[in-house]
Amino acid sequence: MTRCDCGAGAGSRAIHTTGCVTQTFDVSVETEGVSLVLIRPLNLGVSDWLKENTEGEWFGGALVVEPRYADTLIDGLRDAGYSVT
Repeated sequence: MTRCDCGAGAGSRAIHTTGCVTQTFDVSVETEGVSLVLIRPLNLGVSDWLKENTEGEWFGGALVVEPRYADTLIDGLRDAGYSVT
């Protein structure tokens, strides 16, 4: 996933301004209500890391995590060098 600080998202047809900085993320974190967090790998390396380091359930290409474990998992991903959005 790529995000541009000028406000034009990935796949946007907007003309980016000079000096626009884009960021590429390895992991997307989605909150589903108060009971679930979806950790969605955006590349194969993250997917492999999650499968090796967790024993959770997968739904729609995302690891389903209870909110109380999400921060620890996100910290682990960042410590492993992955960028999280």
